[in-house]
Amino acid sequence: MTWTADLILGVWDACCRKFSFPSLGNGHLHLAASRLFLYRSENDWAMTIEVFGFSPRSGEPEVQVYSSGSKLINRPGQEDFFNDHAWHQHQANHPHDETRFVFPLESGSWQYGEQVASGVGEVVVRGNYVPLPSRHEYEEAAVQLADPDRIQVYELCRYLAATRRELVLCTPEELVVNLPPELKLVLKLDEWHHPDLSSGETAGSTETFRQLAAVLETGDVTKYGPTELPNTHWKNWPGSGTF
Repeated sequence: MTWTADLILGVWDACCRKFSFPSLGNGHLHLAASRLFLYRSENDWAMTIEVFGFSPRSGEPEVQVYSSGSKLINRPGQEDFFNDHAWHQHQANHPHDETRFVFPLESGSWQYGEQVASGVGEVVVRGNYVPLPSRHEYEEAAVQLADPDRIQVYELCRYLAATRRELVLCTPEELVVNLPPELKLVLKLDEWHHPDLSSGETAGSTETFRQLAAVLETGDVTKYGPTELPNTHWKNWPGSGTF
C-alpha cells in the first residue's frame, strides 16, 4: 500500500472521531507538557505524541504516549483483555493507533491525594532526587498557584515540565515501543498548532497536520512550514483537568 498524505490524514481524523487522538484540552488530565515525533521508512510511517500531566483518575503524574502509524508492533494480546470479544473490538477500533502510559515520578510520601504533602522536601523523578520548589520558584517558572498554602500535584507537574522537561518526558526507547525498528526519526516538535477536538476540529482541519502528513509521505521536512501559531503550552488549554 502506498501511503499518501490524504490516507495518513484519514487515519488521524478517524482517531479524532473515536477520541483516540490526543486532546490537549482533556478535562480529565491537567496538561503540563507535550512533544511530537515523526518517523518513516521507504514504505511505512508513524507519529508519536506524548502528553505529560496529572490525572486525578489515575492518581499520579503520567505521560500518555499516543502512537499512530501504518504498522504498529508490541500491541496488546488477548490475555490483556477481559474476553476475546473485547480484544477483537480493540483491534477493529484501533487498527492504526495505540496508547501507552509512562510514570516518571516515583510514588511516595510527597503526594497526598491531589496535593503535594506539606513538610516533604523532594520527589524522585527517574531515580533523580529533585528538591520540591519554593513558592518563589513556582513563580519564576511561570506557574501561578491557585492556593499557595495547598500546592496541587498538577502545579508541581507544570513546574517540573518547565525546569526538568527531559526527565518527565519519555526516553527515546519509551517513545518507540510500538514502532517497527526500521523507522527513522525525521522530525521532532516541542511546540505546534494542535486541533481543539472539543470544538469539532480534527487533524485534517489544521494546516499543521496537513503539512506533517506531507512530510511523512515524502520524507521532505521542508514540507513543514506552518503559519498557524503554536498552542501546545498548557496555558492555551484552560479546560484541561477541569472535569
